[in-house]
Amino acid sequence: MIQYFTKISGGFPGLFEQFTHKLYNNKNSSSLVLFQGNDDRLFVGLVKLFGKKSTSDFLVKVISCEIPNEILGIHKDKYDSLKENYLSPIKKNLHSIEIHIEDLSDFLDITDYYNKHNLLYRGQAQSSWAIESSLFRSPSTKNTEAQLYSELSQANYQDFTRSDFIENICNMQHLGIPTRLVDWTENKLHALYFSCVSKENELSDAAVYMVSLEETIILNDNEDNLVESFVEYRFKGRHDLTDNLEDFLFTLSREKKKYQFFKTKYYNDRIRTQKGLFSIYFEVYPDEADALLKSKLKSLLTNFIKSKKITFNPNDFNDFIVNAKVPFTNQYIEKFLEYFKNELSSYNKSLTLDRIDKLTGDLKLALIDLTSIDHYPHKMNEILTYEKHLKIVIPSEKKIYFIQQLEGLGINSSTVYPDIDGMTRYLKEKYG
Repeated sequence: MIQYFTKISGGFPGLFEQFTHKLYNNKNSSSLVLFQGNDDRLFVGLVKLFGKKSTSDFLVKVISCEIPNEILGIHKDKYDSLKENYLSPIKKNLHSIEIHIEDLSDFLDITDYYNKHNLLYRGQAQSSWAIESSLFRSPSTKNTEAQLYSELSQANYQDFTRSDFIENICNMQHLGIPTRLVDWTENKLHALYFSCVSKENELSDAAVYMVSLEETIILNDNEDNLVESFVEYRFKGRHDLTDNLEDFLFTLSREKKKYQFFKTKYYNDRIRTQKGLFSIYFEVYPDEADALLKSKLKSLLTNFIKSKKITFNPNDFNDFIVNAKVPFTNQYIEKFLEYFKNELSSYNKSLTLDRIDKLTGDLKLALIDLTSIDHYPHKMNEILTYEKHLKIVIPSEKKIYFIQQLEGLGINSSTVYPDIDGMTRYLKEKYG
């Protein structure tokens, strides 16, 4: 998200300090640049254009604390040959940087610079919080999803008895019931408002996460979508994976990212007004991983025998399948291949040794594909590991100032929450 590196004469000026600097080849009216002082200390500056020439004086506002070199993997030797005012592109994705703002113009300058990207925002009342859903935020709620939904269904409220499980979970999220979803918005000012408005957290620094996405899933009514299948599976507290979920989780096991961002139709006015989206994480528990492995293993062996047109009693595989557990190790595979080779020779007398070796090798490759299956916990915060993002920190003492600035733009609880609840929130915030 920060694209350029350059050097300055002097040391780290200090957070929110300003200085002028000459830069070459800066075509943007404002941008974020990583600076290195002559004391080797790194920091991020918000750069604004003064002149119109290719080499111009720029005003730079420091918007990060000192950044240790080792966090970024940037070493002094690499940049010693650079001219002090030369802009060098940064190839490394700078995920760990926090930038700070003290007024609305800083926020707009930073976010406007990236407005051509597919951006989502999330405001959090404490900058120290991880990105996590309300269901998994507390040990007391993370195992209660099926019970929560069961009670809501039994109560027979219209909002929770839809055939569309995504609508049910969105309505739960809307009413503050713990769910596995995390809210995001395409409206950066709403995200900023959410980060500052909490009275309970007014003494803590807040944060707005800005994430640049390559892909967002759009869930349509007529699609058999896997997000909804997963939600239904968790809501009903099942212990048996459906075929489509098995295929989905097996595919996901090979990927680094275990989460997805998705859009729904606007089920309620809040989602519509806030231009809301959601992220969801697809955790897999140990018993589910074992069941998935056994199912895929049985299917693989059955199909392998059929496709290779060899004679084999499928029941001879039973012990191997029943005893298979994750992690599915190479040692376990080798042990089975030795057994397979002997049984193959016994059932197929006409096979040559070369043919048996070839079949055993083919089966080994197929079995190795299953070693990716494993269990993994719910870790929504991995979004910050894999997605390009910036963490924009709002100092606690500036929260009231931001609320006042946003109020002047018509951003308050009565407009963010377009219902009677929003109006009551607004009145309490204004007069309470």
